[in-house]
Amino acid sequence: MPNEDECATCGNPVGVHDALCPYCGAVERVQLGRVRVDTVDIGHVDWSVDEARRALEDALELARVARMQALIVVHGYGSTGQGGRIRTMVHKTCNAWQQRRTIRAWLPGGVFGPGNELARAVTTELPELRAGVNWGRKNPGVTVVWL
Repeated sequence: MPNEDECATCGNPVGVHDALCPYCGAVERVQLGRVRVDTVDIGHVDWSVDEARRALEDALELARVARMQALIVVHGYGSTGQGGRIRTMVHKTCNAWQQRRTIRAWLPGGVFGPGNELARAVTTELPELRAGVNWGRKNPGVTVVWL
């Protein structure tokens, strides 16, 4: 797979994993259609829960505009190892989104693997998730959002 493609709007080079054209700001992933999963890290920056929530909402909106099919949210597992406030916020937010049908479903990284029926269903549609680093690792520091 090449490292660059051309923007469908302005024709300038755009990296295949870029969501926006750096020249004209056009949404690129819609046209490229190759990348269906995006990742956002909101847990390894010094943000409050409210700042992390805004970043999560922005990431979801960008993923929806770009027609992503899944969003991997990296939130960490909290400094105590027992689950932090940002992880709790992500899970509550995902529950609310799912109830409003904003997303199809979500899974905590701790159960994202071959032993979970929903995880198997998601990866049947998105096999690239099975090849990702989070599949079967029981990583409580991530959440997988199925859009």
